[in-house]
Amino acid sequence: MAERTIEGALLDLADGIEWPTPVDFASRLRLEQPVGRTWLPRVAWMAGAIGVILSVVLIPSARQAVANLLEVAGIRIEFGETSGLPPPTILAPGDQVDMESASSAVDFPILTPSTLVPPTAVHLLQWELGTQVFLAW
Repeated sequence: MAERTIEGALLDLADGIEWPTPVDFASRLRLEQPVGRTWLPRVAWMAGAIGVILSVVLIPSARQAVANLLEVAGIRIEFGETSGLPPPTILAPGDQVDMESASSAVDFPILTPSTLVPPTAVHLLQWELGTQVFLAW
């Protein structure tokens, strides 16, 4: 019974209190995001991606690590001593010859794609490492 009298007293007290008018918070909320800084996260992600790509392309050890991680067939990066032979100093592709002369001058077969017409020019370049064949279409 004591609880009922306390409850009644609280109800009487609530009726006597002047409550403030309720605030309409829903009308004060903005539904759209501010436009000013939406580009900043995208630029940060793009800068990070470009940084990673540049580091993989420009740093040989990073390139080797990515190639080893992906196990890309046909890529092998080796570090070691150079052969000591200078690269060819002639920028021209060598003497122009026909395909038969080029085939007889080298000890490997000269293969051309079957879907293309025969090359319009065949050049031979002889230097310290051997003979190179250049084909042009």
